Amino acid sequence: MYIHYKNVKTYKNISEMPEVLKVNSFSLLLAAISCIGMSMVANFQYVNSPIPHLVGSVLVFGFAMLYCWCQSFISYKGQALGMNSKISTVIRTMLSFAATVFFVICSVATPYSISQRRSHSGKATVPPTAVNATQPPRPNHWSRITGGFDCHLASSFSEWLLAFTVLLFSMTYFNEFKKISLSIKTTPRERTEL
Repeated sequence: MYIHYKNVKTYKNISEMPEVLKVNSFSLLLAAISCIGMSMVANFQYVNSPIPHLVGSVLVFGFAMLYCWCQSFISYKGQALGMNSKISTVIRTMLSFAATVFFVICSVATPYSISQRRSHSGKATVPPTAVNATQPPRPNHWSRITGGFDCHLASSFSEWLLAFTVLLFSMTYFNEFKKISLSIKTTPRERTEL
């Protein structure tokens, strides 16, 4: 994301489009917030800390979706400068739309499945079998017997499809990245005696 930010920022004649530069900077902020959300999802398991995990999910997926839309806008405006092709703009826009659909499904289905499960928590009983007779019920185990199972499946599938869509979106940078070279320059500071 940072490499694409730098690529757009240093593109020839980009100064003629100040709105693109602003959206480019804003999209870098969105990407950074999305990465913070990814760290929250990874560091707070849903079973142990559901609130931070869900907040992290909204940050990672919501801000990634907004990032996709910002980059689609940049692609649309950048066509005039030859920054990218029309087909990559169309693909990015379609992926942004798909990410939005999956995000909305996930945002609606997740809280609904949780509320349905809570409302059915005392009503559904699982008959003891050889498998579960000695084991206490697991709080993260979903089945058709527990409430909200279908919404939970819709939420899980849309979450994975959203992640896959964002991954595909980042792969659309491939042709642009083939045209640039990246170098990192490091220079030592002068030593000072303490």
